[in-house]
Amino acid sequence: MRPLKSLLTEFNNLDIEVRKLFADFFSHENPLLMVTETHWRPNTDIYETSRGTIIKIELSGVKQKDIDITYDRGKLIIRGRRSDYSIPDKVKCKQIEIHYGEFERIINIQKISEKAIDIDNIKATYKDGLLFILLPHLKEAAPEKELKIKIEGEK
Repeated sequence: MRPLKSLLTEFNNLDIEVRKLFADFFSHENPLLMVTETHWRPNTDIYETSRGTIIKIELSGVKQKDIDITYDRGKLIIRGRRSDYSIPDKVKCKQIEIHYGEFERIINIQKISEKAIDIDNIKATYKDGLLFILLPHLKEAAPEKELKIKIEGEK
């Protein structure tokens, strides 16, 4: 028989995954399309500092040239692609957890930060498989507009 702590940890992990699934479903632009898409969603951390809101996205194996970041009407849209590494036919796979193909994250900025964002100074840096996006806070609110964001770092 397994210890109670182990079972509680598994239930907690399951609860987190179910909550994430529902959050993903209801935050998607078209939830019904999401069910049939082959997109994967990279892990993301979001935190605030005195400099602004920082979004950290885990994208190991993704080339910088394959990442596209856009800010549009209060949403940060991160799209890209991790190239598929084909597994030889004679190899027996024991476990496959790495996602390949296209990915997308849409982050509603108003939900993560109460402060206005200085959209003209959004910066993105990509290093060692991690994408950092700094959304600097604005002293007073500015009108919304669409903006293409350049990524600095590895090429």
